[in-house]
Amino acid sequence: MIVLAAGLSLSGCVLLAAVYGDNSAAAQAEAQAEAQAESRRRAEQAARAQEQADLQLAAELDGLRSVIEAEGATLEQVIAFVDKVITARHSAAIERGRIPVTVFDDAYAALDRQSAAIATGEGPKLVRDRAIIEAARAQLLASQGRPDEAAARYLAAIELEPSVALFNALVGLRNSPTIDAIVLDACASVRPVVTVEQVPDFVAVCLAAAAGDRAQLRWKTAKADLSAHDLELARRAEQQRLRAEEEARLAAEQAARDAQAQRWASAAVFAAGRCRFSNCLKDGWEVSSAQGTIVTNCRFSNCLKDGWETRFPEGGTAVTNCRFSDCMKDGWETRFPDGSTATTSCRFSNCPVDGWETRLPNGTTATTSCRFSDCFKDGWETRLPTGRVTCSCRFSDCLKDGTDCS
Repeated sequence: MIVLAAGLSLSGCVLLAAVYGDNSAAAQAEAQAEAQAESRRRAEQAARAQEQADLQLAAELDGLRSVIEAEGATLEQVIAFVDKVITARHSAAIERGRIPVTVFDDAYAALDRQSAAIATGEGPKLVRDRAIIEAARAQLLASQGRPDEAAARYLAAIELEPSVALFNALVGLRNSPTIDAIVLDACASVRPVVTVEQVPDFVAVCLAAAAGDRAQLRWKTAKADLSAHDLELARRAEQQRLRAEEEARLAAEQAARDAQAQRWASAAVFAAGRCRFSNCLKDGWEVSSAQGTIVTNCRFSNCLKDGWETRFPEGGTAVTNCRFSDCMKDGWETRFPDGSTATTSCRFSNCPVDGWETRLPNGTTATTSCRFSDCFKDGWETRLPTGRVTCSCRFSDCLKDGTDCS
């Protein structure tokens, strides 16, 4: 009967597990299906939104096309159409088939009509308009992935009306020896509009286009500009060197402060090193550091009652006093060389078993837990604001052989 009952009980458990397992699998499948449906819904919404945006852009282009093809179309209207064509290319509306690729032909044709209309005129405005037309052609060519042709058009615009903005657009195309040669040609035309402050960086761009060959910089003030470039580079290098030195100095100072903080923190931890004369309770302990040995002596040969004093290799002494003459029950207070203090309280009035908490000078707290409820046999683990430190008793006897911490 007992065996039968056990068998029935087991069969029932198996049955329930099977039922709940099926339900769980069904729930997971349903959740996955819902997630897939939601993903499809969002994809469809995005596609509809993209379609609407493409249709809107196509309608705007149609409206502008009718304007630029009409008699009396202005250059401003043509440039507005060119800008929309470039927008269509960058948005991939042309690639998606929403806008015909022939809009580029329409744009070039409109620019050609504008160019023909002002081909024989003179005056600053007409020169500027010609430069605008060349720059628009360059932008169209660049958007079509024809950088060499675009560079030639930018050069034509620069030669008509030099500007740093056009030069920067040309430089942005640099990806071939052909464009480098065009940039180098443009340098001489642009130099008269380059400010004194811009000269060093301008020269750097021209030098890059010349592959570092200074002899290829042939404008009137090239020699003086190269000197200004060299002086500025030297100044920047010196500034960088000084910044690096300052950063290294600050890092070294911070590292020194961190190392000092670690050394000082060791003064607030009982038996935080190798026991001197195999007796931490009476003779204190020592800790090795990069700066030298940190030596702790028990006051009046009784650390647990009277506290201890710690001498640091760089100078200065930290003094620890047991609270109410009982460190292991009531904790202790450590005063550091700079006058700051750390206060340690035993958890549940029993430091060797339950660990302790230390209020550090900066207001943060370090919490120490005894491993296996026996700090002086199995060591302890301290949770600091910056991480964890684990101390193990050497030869399972912290009070005789000290600790190793990492």
